[in-house]
Amino acid sequence: MPQLCPIDDVKYLGCDQDVVYGEKSTLLNRNTTQPQGSSAGSDINNSCNNSDRYQAHELDNSSDETALAGGVVEQINYWSLDHIGLFLQYFCVGICYSCSISVNYEFFTSYMGQSGDFFNVALSAISLPWSFKIVYGAVNDCLPILGYRRKPYMVMGWAGCAIVGLALTLQKLPGSRFEHDELAIASGNCSERGVLKPDSEKEYQNESLKFMSMLTLFNVFLVLTDVAMDGLMVQYARKESLKRRGRAQTFVYAIRAIGMACGACLKGFGLNWYEYSGPWCKGISISVLFAICAVTSLVAIPVILFMTTEDKVSEEKSVKHVVGKMWILLQNTAVQKVLVFQMGAAIFMAVTSPADPMIQLYWLRVDNLTKNMLVGVLGQITFSVGATMFSKYLIDFNWKLIFGSTAVFVVLMNASLTYIVIYDVFRNQYFYLSDEFTQQFFVGVNSICGLVLFIELSETDTEGISYALMTTAYNSSLTVGALIGNFVVYFFYVSEPDKFSGDTARDRNIVAGNYVVIYLVNLIAVLFLPLLPGGKRETQELKNRARTSKLGGIALSITVGVFIIFSVLYSFVLYRYIG
Repeated sequence: MPQLCPIDDVKYLGCDQDVVYGEKSTLLNRNTTQPQGSSAGSDINNSCNNSDRYQAHELDNSSDETALAGGVVEQINYWSLDHIGLFLQYFCVGICYSCSISVNYEFFTSYMGQSGDFFNVALSAISLPWSFKIVYGAVNDCLPILGYRRKPYMVMGWAGCAIVGLALTLQKLPGSRFEHDELAIASGNCSERGVLKPDSEKEYQNESLKFMSMLTLFNVFLVLTDVAMDGLMVQYARKESLKRRGRAQTFVYAIRAIGMACGACLKGFGLNWYEYSGPWCKGISISVLFAICAVTSLVAIPVILFMTTEDKVSEEKSVKHVVGKMWILLQNTAVQKVLVFQMGAAIFMAVTSPADPMIQLYWLRVDNLTKNMLVGVLGQITFSVGATMFSKYLIDFNWKLIFGSTAVFVVLMNASLTYIVIYDVFRNQYFYLSDEFTQQFFVGVNSICGLVLFIELSETDTEGISYALMTTAYNSSLTVGALIGNFVVYFFYVSEPDKFSGDTARDRNIVAGNYVVIYLVNLIAVLFLPLLPGGKRETQELKNRARTSKLGGIALSITVGVFIIFSVLYSFVLYRYIG
């Protein structure tokens, strides 16, 4: 389903400049560029004394040469040795993300034989650390190490990923839950679907929970790296002119998409054998993918040290200072409007049916190679094309129209293909999965739209926590939306294999009814469109007209907190009773 996002504060925009330009150090900083003159700082301080404190960075409509980070525009060469390391890390994140969060179908469904409910719960649990990006962002901004707020945390994150990846590699697998005809396998006929081992549910559920917990821990460290990378990316982007802003985000997410496509190739070709419900007779173990994650994490560390530049800061920011800025941010009515849109749209568009993995496994017999080539590789390519199209041609178009039209189109397209498959008008894995990879074009468009909105609302000196606040709200909403998918269709009982193995008319009608509810819930997302700014200039205008609302800040804080607590409780405590 399409995605979106937003972010940040207005009152203290650029008023606490403490970046020391031109400092050099070994390993942690290389050839830092020094801006010409020091007028930027004085300009900012003067603007902060203006009686209208929301006009600190009012856009000059006659010029594109306005930087959000203090008025000095820099043309950053992202291909230089000093900057390309950041983008190489996004490639590494793409591989690790694909081989950790995106292995639910290949591992938990096709190998461990778990239900559709477990599929949704595992996805939510493994993704849960991404809902705590606000905490990581606060640590980045408050506690620089050796004068750096980003690079040390990147190193620590990758080191943790390497350790957990090694532990996952060495963890013994229980063997596939699906039993196969040994004579058929010996004769080279490996395409027949296996049957679930009798009385094995408890054993494989416990094993699945163990691996789910370890993959969650892996993502705890992956998010530590990712948040630091995002903060540095925002720092880069905020030095660019209005005309160029948005290109850096597009590029890094295109690079990450390429990394995810590479991970999909590894999963598709490596896990497409009978142990993982595929048609081939030989393949690799998922432990090999975990080993690749560990090696990728180790390789990323020297890339940070020698190929990534970060400006050094002169002093630490106290927790009180950063929390104070975040509280001012939350009270800002512009941020509140954008956050409400972001969270509302994300929740309802993220609601999916637990029947989907069951349809793929039992009615369509989707193999891992096809799924990963269509959804993983082609999906990431179409995502990159959509992101690039938005950056080059649609970035100044009406954002409300873009999101509304893509949301409705995706729901209608998904519904058409799903009902054709449910009622056996035409059942083909390529036909069904074509919907998933074409959707990625619109996901790419809406994602970059949200990222540009992040940049327009983010603030100098608190880029990490600003960016993390919005992504925390967004990711926690996605988690809640995925879990709501289990609740709203609970009485349809469409997550268990026996609902699909018989394939009766009654079973089809029940599954079809479950999707009616899902699609109606998805369309509620468009009701939040009036809260979305129409473009970059509209975002800045909204920001400049903003007021302070303590009540709104309290309500948002409580809502995000409840979402995170709900996600944690459901994923780790209530699974046995609700899932």
